[in-house]
Amino acid sequence: MRRNIQVLLDNAELTAPVREALERAGADVDVAELGATDGEAPRVPFDARLVLSNGIWAGGDEKLAQLNALVERDPCATLVISANSPASTVLGSGATQAFPVDFAGAMTAGELAGRLSAMCGLRTTMESLRERLADARQHGEALEQRVGTLSDDLRLAGDLQRELLPSVATELQGAEVEIFYRPANSVSGDLYYVARVDREHTAISIADATGHGVGAAFLSAFVERTLARTSSRSGRDAIPEPQEVLELLNDEIVGRNLRECHFVAALFAVYNERTRVLRWARGGAPYPILVRPGARPRQLKTEGPIVGVSAGARFDVVEARLEPGDGVIFHTDGLESLLRESGVGCPPRSIEQTSWFEALGRRPLSQEMRALNTASAPDSESDPHVDDATVVALRTWRIPENGFANTPIRESHAAAV
Repeated sequence: MRRNIQVLLDNAELTAPVREALERAGADVDVAELGATDGEAPRVPFDARLVLSNGIWAGGDEKLAQLNALVERDPCATLVISANSPASTVLGSGATQAFPVDFAGAMTAGELAGRLSAMCGLRTTMESLRERLADARQHGEALEQRVGTLSDDLRLAGDLQRELLPSVATELQGAEVEIFYRPANSVSGDLYYVARVDREHTAISIADATGHGVGAAFLSAFVERTLARTSSRSGRDAIPEPQEVLELLNDEIVGRNLRECHFVAALFAVYNERTRVLRWARGGAPYPILVRPGARPRQLKTEGPIVGVSAGARFDVVEARLEPGDGVIFHTDGLESLLRESGVGCPPRSIEQTSWFEALGRRPLSQEMRALNTASAPDSESDPHVDDATVVALRTWRIPENGFANTPIRESHAAAV
């Protein structure tokens, strides 16, 4: 089979040594001026290409762009012979490194014939690589389109998840509740639940499913449904017992026998607005933190295993009577990374010793929660350890002489990272 070699002239001509080399290579030769075939498909596939130039370097980027376009349109081993520019200068520019192009100065007919024969032998390999590259590009475009669709779906799922969180209509007597919620990604494994049980009692809960992302979000939806069902009972036992709620949630998760993402750190509390008594049970969630005016914030430690690990788990119940002005902070473990990365209180040893917590006793609760909302969130793409962050803050008010002050729950939802 005869070989096909394209010869392109750039202010040059076919010299006798070049003609001799082409004859030795035993090839059919197609001769044209560089630039004359721009945009045209080759009449036949070329096994190799030879460019003879006396001015390609003087033409600068325009000439190199022509050469790049030609090789990209019809990739084959290409040799550029130019006597007025060293090869290292061109190769170092990065302009043509992505293509099968080589540069050389003057050479004898025998050297050129050997080089051309070797270049023609690469044609089959290059055709195979070209087909594989085309397939890879096609698959890449399909994958990119699929990723875009999944990203849109995740954003819609995240919007729906936030819309399904509890509304802000609940009011407390003599107390206020502030909520901060910031998913690490489009969807979150964190959830909170604040709802009135009867005229005097309000249920408060937080939960953090293992990990974050789609799996954790599905589990958190299941947890939210269970918490809502168990905390809204009617009849003589309308006030839910915190430990019973966590025990039921634990047994339901264990009974599902989930293969992945089956652990939950949760806390369930009931607040009596008339007596200011707070009762809660904790299952692996961070300790609640008491913020009392004039005192250092401190953890309220209770025992309780992570929810969903083993059947029949039991959870301790703790009861505390809050003084007027007291605040209790319930949070998931993502709060610590938020405080550390955002600069609103770098934790020295424990989270309650941060400047953010210490300021809670001196400034309005809403002001400090806004500080979390405006804090620069960590980048979940560059830091895989970034987690969802949720805070539910309860603070009792100093009771006026004429009775309780009704104040609404306020939410602060930070955008997903």
